Amino acid sequence: MQNRKRIWAAIHLQTWSNNYAVDTGDTRNVDITEDVLDLTFSEVRALRDDDETTDALIAARSSQLNGFDGPFSVQVTFQIAAFFGVERLSDITPAIFAQARAEG
Repeated sequence: MQNRKRIWAAIHLQTWSNNYAVDTGDTRNVDITEDVLDLTFSEVRALRDDDETTDALIAARSSQLNGFDGPFSVQVTFQIAAFFGVERLSDITPAIFAQARAEG
């Protein structure tokens, strides 16, 4: 079996306190490699940590959060950039993206 690179999103679970999302100190790591590779080139470059763009990737993986249905924040753009072999998402080129999808 080939050992492929993976994209692991750090999900910081939160709870509501006085209408504010507050970290619980619990972090879950979720493999979102296939979800990222299913996005378009433009969608990948538009991803931002702690934003609806990365929250949407986790919504598809809610079963991996063991029933947690509270607020959360997502940290993953560094891991995505590393997967594509670049420093920042803005450094991903169409050629780099196409190659990663072909290998994926």
